[in-house]
Amino acid sequence: MNENEMNRTADLPGADADAAAPGEAAPHSEFYQAPVSTPGKRPNAPIRRRTGTLTLGLALILVGGCILGYCFVPGFNLFAAAKLSPLLLVLMGLEILIGSFLKGDEYRVNFGSVLLCLILVGCSLCVAVIPMFWDYYGPESEQREAQITSELSSTCYDQLKNSGVTDLDSHLNRYTQAEHLNELTAADDLYVNVDLRGEYADAAAFARACQPVLSVLTQAVPSAARQSVYLEGTNTLDGQPDYSVSLSGLYQMTADLDTLTSLVTASDSEEADALAQWEQELNDRQASLEEWENRLANDDESTDDEALQAASLRKAYEAVQKLVDSGLLDDEKAETARRYLYETYGDLPEA
Repeated sequence: MNENEMNRTADLPGADADAAAPGEAAPHSEFYQAPVSTPGKRPNAPIRRRTGTLTLGLALILVGGCILGYCFVPGFNLFAAAKLSPLLLVLMGLEILIGSFLKGDEYRVNFGSVLLCLILVGCSLCVAVIPMFWDYYGPESEQREAQITSELSSTCYDQLKNSGVTDLDSHLNRYTQAEHLNELTAADDLYVNVDLRGEYADAAAFARACQPVLSVLTQAVPSAARQSVYLEGTNTLDGQPDYSVSLSGLYQMTADLDTLTSLVTASDSEEADALAQWEQELNDRQASLEEWENRLANDDESTDDEALQAASLRKAYEAVQKLVDSGLLDDEKAETARRYLYETYGDLPEA
């Protein structure tokens, strides 16, 4: 049988009668080929991909590379590299946009990758701001402040050592970048505290003693810097209050004597006024008691007079206790006043 006859035979009905029945092995034929199928996969099914995995991988590589560079490469600026961390968010957004426009594959956002990238960016930004806080609150800032304070004290010492100054201290704002006194700029705030000691008969005398100190400070500190000065004077005169003045800016520091005197305040003026008021009230009570004592000596007393004397004495004791409660009279002075009342007029009468 030639080849043409075999082909015609295969096309005839019943030609496949010799095919294997169900459950039997297929007959061997050089023209038979079993179908190939892959279980579990549908033909032309879309491939599922997770958006964010690529960016997360790049982020881990970059973070690891920066840490290695900081550890092994001299002069590697890790803080500058940390400032570039928001680029990870840019890459994440590009990956999401590209995945949404591609056809044929099914893209899903990998929230775990997004969360981890956000954590990495947040940590990187925290690392990036460390140098700023280090400049403000680190030891270098304290060294700059100590250096400028020392320069100011040494500059003013020779001119102020005989002017009654007992102490001069200063401090700067934390964000200054100046390392020396003559480098202060308009962005720097200098605060100076000066303690003086001397005899000040009044506020004008204290203001007169402050003028040479202010003149020296004005010349020593650059005019561009913002300077605030607080001067406190301890008065060595008995019975006189201590004085103080707070000045800010060039206009107040170069003010004339009258203007400077108007800015001076007495540190214990309120206490002195209250003490004077108490002494006046106590003197009034003493005069009233002496009047009733004279009436008793002249046998000019009555039940009403005794009641008035008792009321007046009670008010005197109450005045002493009131001053003690307000803090204007210490315990020692209060005990002296009570002893005087007791020895002169007797004990506190009953109400």
